[in-house]
Amino acid sequence: MPSTHSPTSPLSSPSRHSPPRSRPSSQSIPILEGLGSLSEVWSMPEQWVIFKQYLTTLSEGEDSEGNPLSMVRYATFLELYARLDMEYNSGAYRDRLVEMIDEIAEHEEQFLGRERCLRCLDSGMRREVLENIKMVKAGGEAGPTVFILIYPRVVEKLEEMLGNYQNMVMGEEQKKKKNERR
Repeated sequence: MPSTHSPTSPLSSPSRHSPPRSRPSSQSIPILEGLGSLSEVWSMPEQWVIFKQYLTTLSEGEDSEGNPLSMVRYATFLELYARLDMEYNSGAYRDRLVEMIDEIAEHEEQFLGRERCLRCLDSGMRREVLENIKMVKAGGEAGPTVFILIYPRVVEKLEEMLGNYQNMVMGEEQKKKKNERR
């Protein structure tokens, strides 16, 4: 089966989404160094950690028990998916892949739960992925394709959040420059 992405980075394939043409590249704005694209942030562990810290400050609301639905859930899903893909590409045994699929499916953040489901997913996608998980447990093929329907949506949501983060960083830099001129 072809890989969904390279084993070194889950985001190395070119995205069909590009940053707005009006935004200068990160190379021309030093403050955005390493923040040009999601794959660039992913490939720089220090930047990835900082981006995840930013995501912890954002929420999609709360569940019925008052627990926050932090945006960092998307990054956590991506990390788990990338590990699954790397294990699959390195030829891991089926048992290990099933264990990793369970880890994603049963994660405390309940990425696919009725109430805490990632908001970028619709009910049809959720239902289909849950069916894929059932098929794996019944002996079907285990691998990243179980979650392939939701992977692009998660990446798209993270790209959107990265754009917001870039705008915030640029805004803070402009404020700092204004204050220095005074």
